[in-house]
Amino acid sequence: MADFDPSTAEFIQQAYRYAIQSDASILARNPTARVVQIDTQLGGSGAAGLATKYLNANAAPRAYEVVLEGVMFLDTLVGACPSFILNFPKFKTDNRPLKLIGFTTDLEANTTTVQVRG
Repeated sequence: MADFDPSTAEFIQQAYRYAIQSDASILARNPTARVVQIDTQLGGSGAAGLATKYLNANAAPRAYEVVLEGVMFLDTLVGACPSFILNFPKFKTDNRPLKLIGFTTDLEANTTTVQVRG
C-alpha cells in the first residue's frame, strides 16, 4: 500500500473535498460573479491545478455569436466539441481557437448561429 503525505490523507478524509481559487479583481468588477463548481475525482493538487486553469481561462472571457451558412446537427459534437477561429481583427480574435458553447439551427434559412467563447 502506498504511503500518503498528511495533507493528502486529510484531504481524502473530508466528506466534501474541494479546492477554491478566486480573483479579487474579478469580484471587484462584478460582485455578483457566479461560482463555478466542477465535481471531479482528483486529489488535492490536481483539483487546485484544475481550479487555477479554469480561473485563468475565465479571467477575461469573450463571447461571440456568429451566423454561419449551412446547418449544424448534434452529431457534429460526437467525439469532441468543435472549436472555431474567428477573423475579427478589431476584437483581436486572430489565430485563437474559441470553444463552442451553444448553437441553434434554422432549417428554413439554412443557417446555424453559433455561440463561441475564449
